[in-house]
Amino acid sequence: MTRDKIKDIVYKCAANQFYDDDEFYTKMSESPDDGEDLLLYDEVGFDSLDMVEFIITVENHDKLKINLPDDLFDKEVTLRRIIDYIKENGK
Repeated sequence: MTRDKIKDIVYKCAANQFYDDDEFYTKMSESPDDGEDLLLYDEVGFDSLDMVEFIITVENHDKLKINLPDDLFDKEVTLRRIIDYIKENGK
């Protein structure tokens, strides 16, 4: 799977954590590199429950089916790290 396809899926999963998907996509589009390097906790606004739901959604996505390691999700986690991990370790 291409990195762009993985990015689309991961972004859709992340957007699902917001009440308004447009809020997420606006924040991403206003940031350098489409927000890939924003910290999910501090800059995107995820809390611990958002992160758990996001991880479950990504891991269970029918096109990904991947187990993401817990150590990937420290306070410095970005969408770029998640996308790159899936690209390197996915099917």
